[in-house]
Amino acid sequence: VGSEMCIRDSSWGVNSQSPWLPAFATPYTRSKLSRFFTTNLIDINGTETNLSLPPISRTDKTYKLTIPDNPNEYWLLENKKEEGFDRNLNDEGIIIWHVVESVANNRNEYSSNDRGESGYKMSLEASDGLFNLERKKSNHTTRGRLWKPGQEFSPYSSPSTVMQNGNSTGIKVYNIRESGDDMLFDVEYIT
Repeated sequence: VGSEMCIRDSSWGVNSQSPWLPAFATPYTRSKLSRFFTTNLIDINGTETNLSLPPISRTDKTYKLTIPDNPNEYWLLENKKEEGFDRNLNDEGIIIWHVVESVANNRNEYSSNDRGESGYKMSLEASDGLFNLERKKSNHTTRGRLWKPGQEFSPYSSPSTVMQNGNSTGIKVYNIRESGDDMLFDVEYIT
C-alpha cells in the first residue's frame, strides 16, 4: 500500500533511508494491534458537516466512513503532516484508506476497474487517480496521493467511493479545507 504504511518495506521510513524513522502505522494496523497502539476511530454513517481532523502525529483521531448494510467495507481518513514519524512525507493532506475486511490479504489483487476498486484488503485511494500503487509503479513519493482543499472523493471521482463490487455507496467527501494544521471536510450520504 505504499510508503505511507509501517509494514515490511516501509519499516525503513517513507524515504527508505532509515530504520530509525519508520512510517506511522495506518489506522487499520493500529486498530488491529490495539494492544500496542491506541486508536480513536469515529464512525460516520450519515451526512455530517465541519468534520475536523488534527494531524495524526499529534492525536489518534481517524474517521471511518461506513457503508449502510455492509460492515465489511469502509474508508478510513486521517490527516498527514510533515512532522513526527511522517516528517519525510514530502506532502500533506488527508489520506484515505479503503478497507475490505472480507478479503484475506493484500497479495492477490483483483483487476482494477479504474475507479479505485483494486481488490486489495486495504488500499490507498490516491487523489491523482493514476493507480500507480495498484500497477506497481510506486516512486517513493506521496505527491498526488493525499487529498487537498478543493478536491472531492465521491461516486463520481477517480478513485471513487464505489464499493469493491462496483456498487455505488452514495458517499461524498467534499468541501475539503484547511484550518491551521487541521483539515476540515463535509460528508454527504447521497440517496
